[in-house]
Amino acid sequence: MTTSARRITQRAVSIAATLAIVLTGGIARPFADTPKPCAVRFDDRGLSRLAQQGLARSATLRALFAELDRARVIVYTSISRDLGAGVGGRVRFIGVGGDGWRFLRLEVDDRRTRVELLAILGHELQHASEIARATEVVDEASMAAFYDRIGFASVTAAERALPTRARNFETQAAIDVERRVFSELFGDRW
Repeated sequence: MTTSARRITQRAVSIAATLAIVLTGGIARPFADTPKPCAVRFDDRGLSRLAQQGLARSATLRALFAELDRARVIVYTSISRDLGAGVGGRVRFIGVGGDGWRFLRLEVDDRRTRVELLAILGHELQHASEIARATEVVDEASMAAFYDRIGFASVTAAERALPTRARNFETQAAIDVERRVFSELFGDRW
């Protein structure tokens, strides 16, 4: 390559690099500017599609997703048919990561109507939001103590018959959210 051709090539590369910097605001963006992944993650495509439909129709679901996206929490959402009689969903504490990130597992039983399933999803997302706001919740024990303070025991008749039962808690806020989502999706037929 001649000296003249080399200079033209260098200028072309320089101009292209300058345009890239001007058009993109810099060659490399700082890590803090990269978008945070969605806090609510689904391992089932059908449930994910259903949630998208619910988000399109329910302001309450959108508000819960937005709140969780602002928090340092990741909610892994899945279908489970091993929740116990009469239980439509639950949230479990998985663990804590670096920088105060907390990880939850949200499970719903998909043997319900689509509207009921979305209402249950809203109910459980309300619990996830309650946990997200309570930075002192860092394990199962602190989660149980938190719900001892803000909730009330929720025990089915079948669980009462067992000699030992798991600690199940409920909050009025989650019940209200479930009803509100149902109403937004189906009308006032609750």
